[in-house]
Amino acid sequence: MHSLVLRVRHFSFFLNSHLSLRRCSLPVRQRRKAMSYKIEFDEESKTVTVQYIGSVSLDTMLSAVNSICSLYSDLNPLRILIVVIDIDMQLSYEEQKYLGKQLAANKALEKAKVAVLHKKNNNPSLIIDTIAFINGYQLAQFDNKKDALSWLSSAQINTKRLK
Repeated sequence: MHSLVLRVRHFSFFLNSHLSLRRCSLPVRQRRKAMSYKIEFDEESKTVTVQYIGSVSLDTMLSAVNSICSLYSDLNPLRILIVVIDIDMQLSYEEQKYLGKQLAANKALEKAKVAVLHKKNNNPSLIIDTIAFINGYQLAQFDNKKDALSWLSSAQINTKRLK
């Protein structure tokens, strides 16, 4: 299995300056905490995995979304596994609502199928997930990685957004 690993720590300026973000440019806000996430691509399953590590701010999540769109928006379907186990969510309620709406409205993510992997009975991104789903984002929540990957690999992709 070949994986492309992109480790990002304090490179928001680099990413925004050097990657083509035309198809998926979300505003990056002032940093409150250190940014830390990892993006991997599994060639065999054609799945992008985003793993957040430690303290997570709105800027961290926006940077990860921009990176995914820049690198993988040409995939159809775009299968994304988001791992939010053991993170310290630093987003206010309003920031979470904002991010959920932005994800659902993002044209580069129209063909995305997203599985969020969290601890049993503890999803720190529940508000984001709920707002995004209500606004048409194809997303499901899991506490088991095998189930999440199985759902992602299923053939059905909803390309019709609810509005």
